[in-house]
Amino acid sequence: MLGFWFSLLLLLVLAGALPWTDVFGANFKWLQQKTNTGYPTTWSGKSLASTPRASTITLDEVVLKAQALNLVGRTFIDLPQKPTNVFSIYNETNQLAEIRRVHLDSYSGEILISHSWEDIGIMMKGRLWVMAFHQGEFGLWNWYLMIFVATGLLILSLSAIIAYTYRKQPAKLSFASSFQSFAPSRGLVLIIIGLGVLFPLFGLNVLLIYAIGKIVSMRNRLANE
Repeated sequence: MLGFWFSLLLLLVLAGALPWTDVFGANFKWLQQKTNTGYPTTWSGKSLASTPRASTITLDEVVLKAQALNLVGRTFIDLPQKPTNVFSIYNETNQLAEIRRVHLDSYSGEILISHSWEDIGIMMKGRLWVMAFHQGEFGLWNWYLMIFVATGLLILSLSAIIAYTYRKQPAKLSFASSFQSFAPSRGLVLIIIGLGVLFPLFGLNVLLIYAIGKIVSMRNRLANE
């Protein structure tokens, strides 16, 4: 039971990497797109266009404009790759509320659009937060918590192997018998079903284990008749 409650914290840690996976990540991005809860369409600046003139502003001028923004963390500048592209100024910081992204006309230097944390959709905000949490970017407490999770996972994994060797049939690779007093509650079953839907590969593994258990039980029952 301790492992179950610990797994909730583990899921929070893993959530930072889940959007990068094939199955969960693809569904997450699809839902984010359908609900319009990601970045605004002009966030990257690819849909914006500069008005061509005689000459573009210099990189030194863009740097001065970037310095005037007083962005928190590290500041980056994306250069236009085509005559109609824009200059993009943005920052990377673990203070998520201070995220900014500003797009400039590459000829006049005027700000075409300025985005902040408030413009980001709720699903992308959640993703950015768990990604930063997953990478331990919120300070020492975050690092200590990651160490605690890693240590706890190691202990639980070792204890599971030890418990299995004690409870399985001697000299056989078999399923360990469950405690007779154990009966999964309806809430636990619903949680497992929910996780199986949310994480299809996990759900497939649960079904596979359940099917193998039933087959082994049926074979044992027929052998005893």
